[in-house]
Amino acid sequence: MKKISIIILISLLLSACITDYYYSNGGLSKSYQYTRLSKDSYRIRVSGNGFTNKNRALRYAAEVTKENGYRYFNIINESSNKSYIALNSGRETLLTKVPFSEIEIILHKNYVPDAYDVDAV
Repeated sequence: MKKISIIILISLLLSACITDYYYSNGGLSKSYQYTRLSKDSYRIRVSGNGFTNKNRALRYAAEVTKENGYRYFNIINESSNKSYIALNSGRETLLTKVPFSEIEIILHKNYVPDAYDVDAV
């Protein structure tokens, strides 16, 4: 049984490395989530691969910006950390750390200094 638990854990970890993203607005255990903070600002959180989280966060920020009819966004706050998730194999519960990046953005219709263009991200 211990071997099966280890195989399942390795499979989950490897699948997280190859999985692209899927959209979630406030869902649990999703790789990409966003929260609307005001009319033109959002918090975007990306979980999974610590090496690509910042780039993925920028890509999702561009999507959120475009979906809301804006063309530019600025990052007003950013952080990276790790959160614990529990993997339950039936007999055992394993805790593992999953890296995440979180950015807060403000959206703009017109260019402002240091803004990201959604078409260039």
